[in-house]
Amino acid sequence: MATESCQAIVLHSTPYGERGLLIETYTLEHGARAFFTIGAKSQRSGMRYAPYAHPLALVQLGFRSKRGDGGLCQLVSVERSAPPGLLLTDMPRSAIALFLASQLRRLLGQQFENEELYRYCHEGIRLLGSPTAQLALFPQAFLLGLCEQLGIRPQGHYSPSTPRFDPQGGIFIPARHEARSDELGARHLSTLMGGGYDTPPSAIPRAQRGELLRLLMQYLEIHTGVRLPGEALDVLEDVWG
Repeated sequence: MATESCQAIVLHSTPYGERGLLIETYTLEHGARAFFTIGAKSQRSGMRYAPYAHPLALVQLGFRSKRGDGGLCQLVSVERSAPPGLLLTDMPRSAIALFLASQLRRLLGQQFENEELYRYCHEGIRLLGSPTAQLALFPQAFLLGLCEQLGIRPQGHYSPSTPRFDPQGGIFIPARHEARSDELGARHLSTLMGGGYDTPPSAIPRAQRGELLRLLMQYLEIHTGVRLPGEALDVLEDVWG
């Protein structure tokens, strides 16, 4: 059986069999794909891959496809395609990585290959691991950019005539509109849309950043039909204090 290779972003890993691992990824070449290692014959078989199985690891995988095994592929080699930077040593970055990996696992779990989407995630992860990354609004900026990659970027902008945002319609609306909306959230969303990763932390008060993140998660849920997990958000908020 021939060995294939692919570039991948690690989204989740769990024990598999005896000393093995099941690693869920989003790959450049194949979209969402899961890989397993078998550890029954060697104590090191699964353990040697563990250092590469952390959330948002950027890796190059060698694997063999297994027919009739639910689409799983047997992992035969792994190496980093990019260094993790500060993802493993800086607690706020690790918490953000855990949160984003949990969201991507749900959102990309059924996605086919999409080079532009993969490159967006790859570059965002590289930025998160760098010492120059602005962390205060990083998760919000990443999810907003992900909306654009998925073709669901919010439309319009905040203004005196459209001071509210309707998550269902995905558009900024007049105050008199009957749709459920929030003016403060709309203002912060518009600020983020204009600044992206470069939005200064002072532009959005600390007390409102969690609400903005929840607004973006709600928006993604509405427009993708995917229920997003909130557990990692609790960890993120604990780290932020």
